Amino acid sequence: MSLFIVFLVGFMLFTFGIYSLSKHSPAKWQQVPAVVTGSNAKEHPARYSRVYTPGVSYRYEVDGSIYCGDTYAFSSEEDAGSLEVITAVLQREFEAGTTIAVWCQINRPAVSCIKLNSAYSRNHMAALVVSGVLVWIVGIAVILIENS
Repeated sequence: MSLFIVFLVGFMLFTFGIYSLSKHSPAKWQQVPAVVTGSNAKEHPARYSRVYTPGVSYRYEVDGSIYCGDTYAFSSEEDAGSLEVITAVLQREFEAGTTIAVWCQINRPAVSCIKLNSAYSRNHMAALVVSGVLVWIVGIAVILIENS
């Protein structure tokens, strides 16, 4: 029974990692121009300090329909830093009225973000896939050891 659970956990990790990687594949997204409507530094709790990430609101058009978005990245840790660093980034790149490029889903253009498939998020998804494979390998090794 315990080996079944090991294989099940491995399968779940592997499957969720593959699903996440495919969901954020650039082939399912299109890049469109957008206009920044506002920006601020978002505070996130951290163990020993305060951490901030960019908060950006924007407006974009796809096939004649106007959409609004405020997702910077799907990972809250993406581009995290001190208040001073994030404020400088916001002032330099995301002033209201600035034209930027955003990603929106081809089939659901209301879903959008500024940073798609960032290295931070991609590493987490790949770690799930690798963890699933490693759990399977351990399960197979246990079976082989028990049968020898």
